Amino acid sequence: MSRSVAFHIGYHKTATTWFQREALHRHPDVRRFLTGATWEDPFLREVILASRRDYDAHRVREVFDRRMEGLAIPDGGVAIVSEERLSGHVATGGFDTFQIAERLAEVAPDARVFFVVREQVDMIESEYLQLVQEGSSARLDWLLRFTPTAATVPGFDLGHYEYDRLADHYAQLFGPKRVRVFEFRSVVGDPRRFLDDVAGYLGIDPWPTLPTDVLSRRVNPRLPRRLLGLRRFLNHFERRPLNPHPVVALPPVWRGPLWWLASRLPAPRRPLLDAETRAGLRARYAASNARLAERYGVVFGDSGV
Repeated sequence: MSRSVAFHIGYHKTATTWFQREALHRHPDVRRFLTGATWEDPFLREVILASRRDYDAHRVREVFDRRMEGLAIPDGGVAIVSEERLSGHVATGGFDTFQIAERLAEVAPDARVFFVVREQVDMIESEYLQLVQEGSSARLDWLLRFTPTAATVPGFDLGHYEYDRLADHYAQLFGPKRVRVFEFRSVVGDPRRFLDDVAGYLGIDPWPTLPTDVLSRRVNPRLPRRLLGLRRFLNHFERRPLNPHPVVALPPVWRGPLWWLASRLPAPRRPLLDAETRAGLRARYAASNARLAERYGVVFGDSGV
């Protein structure tokens, strides 16, 4: 059963939602393993959220096999488990990514794995805007200086963006030929070719011709930079995933007006990260990116080396 399944593990902010909503259901030989809300899915809840105390690999494998049996995968087809949380989360620094990988390997050791990565400076800026959209009131410069202590839960960790380390771990678990890494620019620059490359890797026929508006559609737009400071302030007063206990929980009546306002405010002139910070981050990831290029053929270009 596991030979006809692939795990698409993200990352966040790499057009994963577009792939899930616009591409998966348009291939006749692909079956979507997930059809409802992620956190209502018993398989993902076990793989991602269950503690080592409670995790039972045999029970999870039974859940997985029952789901696969009900998908009616055609001959030569594949079921795709697509969920970006499988590659961790920026709010917790991806502390659980290796454990998730090991659980997936226990369930389906012959599966294929693929994911999309994004140049780190671009990724950090984009994910930070997503954090604020999810309720964080933290400043980006504070996150970059974050140091966990014994008294805190896992937090932001720059090591989360050393993509080669996660790719290597999956290669150790599944075998190097069963792991493929794609680069974000190839997805947004030529989505048709990206889908063809995914199909080739999975051993299925290419995706049917898709309308131009589908290939270019933005499904999960990020928070406009114009709203960053205001939204971060308002997060103190709204119950959100990253702020479950606000000072005062008010109805989010401002969301619609905020997006209206964003279209009328001037765009910020300064980037989120200054030139010195950008250079420091790129130097930090230079060795990791060199390994990523050598082992997985992913090259970010001059700015990401």
